[in-house]
Amino acid sequence: MFRYLFLAVSAQALLWLLGFHQQVFAKTPSKAKLETAAKDISNLLLYMMSPHQATREEREKVLVSLRALKRSSHAIDSIMSQRSREPLLRYISLEPSVQWAQIESIYLHGNYDHARYLLRHLVQTCVACHASTPRKTSLSMPFPKASPVLNDTERSEYLSILRRSREATLGYEEVLSLKSVRDNQPEVWESALAHMLALTIRVRNDPHITLELVSKLSEIGGYTPEQKEMLLAWRQAAKSWTREVKKKNRSSGELKVKLLQLVSEGERASRVAAKHGYVDYLRALNLVDEIAAKGEGDKTMAFRTGGETSEKLQASFYWIYPEVYYEACIRSLPNSTESNKCWQNFEAYRARERYSLWDREMAGALKDLAR
Repeated sequence: MFRYLFLAVSAQALLWLLGFHQQVFAKTPSKAKLETAAKDISNLLLYMMSPHQATREEREKVLVSLRALKRSSHAIDSIMSQRSREPLLRYISLEPSVQWAQIESIYLHGNYDHARYLLRHLVQTCVACHASTPRKTSLSMPFPKASPVLNDTERSEYLSILRRSREATLGYEEVLSLKSVRDNQPEVWESALAHMLALTIRVRNDPHITLELVSKLSEIGGYTPEQKEMLLAWRQAAKSWTREVKKKNRSSGELKVKLLQLVSEGERASRVAAKHGYVDYLRALNLVDEIAAKGEGDKTMAFRTGGETSEKLQASFYWIYPEVYYEACIRSLPNSTESNKCWQNFEAYRARERYSLWDREMAGALKDLAR
């Protein structure tokens, strides 16, 4: 009797697995589709991310690529996101075809800054699944090289969005080495500096590499007093990091304690100037990822802390926006005290910021989940 019961259960399990395999296979894009999508995304980054006015021909290329991506994109769900290294993706729901259409509408109305904001987020989400898989697979998007038309800053941003961190770092180093940029375009220079720090910490996550970078930059000289103080604050934070005892396989509770400590240290440094706390804040975001990857109860609090920390980093959060952390917080534990806090943060952020990732309908769905 038990033998027949086992066979029946096994048969049902096999049928379920076959159905699951077909479901995943149906959602898996072909190599040709991925190549086409990569070219279309590259077109958008080339012609939309530059602050220069696009020509009529370039605008037409943008619209053609947006419409092609709108037709070919698939929904992001937990099945697809399991392939990504980004644990946050397991807690968001996104329909890219809707967002491509939204970007097209905003672009046609001439709201280019808003269109760029949405584009950067959406491309980074696609890249998290298709360009940062644990190893090269058929799911990887073969993005073209950065166009020579882009200047060093634009090329570095292009590479950062596509998570080609080593190439992007070299580009930012080139920008930072130019005295003419530092003296005549200090906002461009400081932005490149902040993005390079973000790449170094979020990708390499190594105190010695961070200390070496900041020390090397400090030795160049010729800075304003404010820039000198900022680099000194970063160097002190990096030195303190090198003295920490590295412990493997920390528990979720230990990670939570360290996360709150880093945020507190970042806030203390930021009381002098906003960017002084960047090293601690970027490290904190790495811990949010680590807690989320464990999948334990503390992840909801970690997502909320990640959103609050990401807000403090201003324009340096290339990969994940505050709203996404808050959505992950809400979806990871709906209808809870913590998710309600995240909804309040989400609303406050959208009210303060000029642009938002989510439209009214999407925000309304999150509100229902949070309360």
